[in-house]
Formats: sequence, structure tokens, C-alpha cells
Amino acid sequence: MSVAKAGIGFTPLDNAFAAVEAPAALQAICAELDAGRIDALLRKWLARLPHPFSASDAVGVAARGVLPRRTAAETSAARWHTVRSRSSSRIRT
Repeated sequence: MSVAKAGIGFTPLDNAFAAVEAPAALQAICAELDAGRIDALLRKWLARLPHPFSASDAVGVAARGVLPRRTAAETSAARWHTVRSRSSSRIRT
């Protein structure tokens, strides 16, 4: 659950809180963030964002447990989608 969904008033900073109406409630929300939830969030964004590895690099690194496990086809498809998105945005401008 997020602070906003919980209805707790807060003043945001880029990556933190400047002020919170209910610090104990914020602490309870933060206590719910276990390693599994953080790992799932990280893997979600690693799957969406482009990375500098080739398909074979990504598979090799994933075998060592550094990146989420993706097949070479998935890595290539993600890279192709990113390249197409970037080139499409350049054409429109």
C-alpha cells in the first residue's frame, strides 16, 4: 500500500518525504516492504527498461543471478521495442 492510497497527508521530495502526518502509519507501510516485494519491483522495471547488454550478455549475466532471467528472444524483443519507440518519437518531433 502507498501513503497516498492510505490517505496519509505528506509532503513529497524526489525520493523521500519532507513531512508526514502520521509517521507511525508510514513506518507500518514501510515495514511491509520485504525482500520479495522489493525484488519483484526491481525485476518489473528491469524487464521494461533498456539495458546496455546484448542478448547473449544478458543471458550469461542472468545465469549468474545478476539480472532477471530472460531468454535471448525476450531480450531482443525488449531491445527492438525500445529502438522502435525511440525512432518513432524522433520522427514525430
